[in-house]
Amino acid sequence: MTVTSTINRQESIADGSATIFPISDFTYADAADIAVFVVVYGDTVEHGTFAVSDPQESSPSVTFDTAPPDGARVIRQRDSLALQNQEWRDGYSVPLPAHETAHDRRAMVDIDMSAKLARTLRLPDHEAATQTIPMATNRAGYGLAFGENGAPTLSTKTDMEVVEGIDKVDRLDEPLINSMIARVANLGMGGAGGTVAGGGHVSHPLVGIGGASPIIGGGSVTDPLEG
Repeated sequence: MTVTSTINRQESIADGSATIFPISDFTYADAADIAVFVVVYGDTVEHGTFAVSDPQESSPSVTFDTAPPDGARVIRQRDSLALQNQEWRDGYSVPLPAHETAHDRRAMVDIDMSAKLARTLRLPDHEAATQTIPMATNRAGYGLAFGENGAPTLSTKTDMEVVEGIDKVDRLDEPLINSMIARVANLGMGGAGGTVAGGGHVSHPLVGIGGASPIIGGGSVTDPLEG
């Protein structure tokens, strides 16, 4: 065979009745190279047993003994074994199919490793890989953070809570609130300058939604963010 694609996984959505799922988007050298995951509501679950057909079949597939539940994600992923089992000895003529399979497997191992690296936290390509995290005995019970120079450092739970609190405050800043106000105004649900009972003025678009504001005796209502 030839290895002309970097695709090494295929995913389907189960319908609750199908037990056979094809492996048509990528090639593999051995049935043992295929990992299968059944994902339900974001969690990988154990689901019965399955068999992977020989890669030389015209329509290779994964067959379950019982159908995965309706709506589950059924992922077939190649994770090629990095072992080399072909003997290369002086005076021994290696058959061409064995030659080709060995080269194919090496290409698949490289592709599968690249796919794994793509799911990891990585430094930018232009940054020197000189940063390391603290030893396991030192980082136990701590969170991973980054110092002023970007190097990995340790953080306590209290520190993480403070950072999280600041983040939540930043999200509720004035530009976001003003954006929400503008969206409400564009929906025609009231606007700046709403009418109030007894005179006065409403300058906050969220006040007076649906019509007159129940302000009695005049006066005005201003945007609580002003001033």
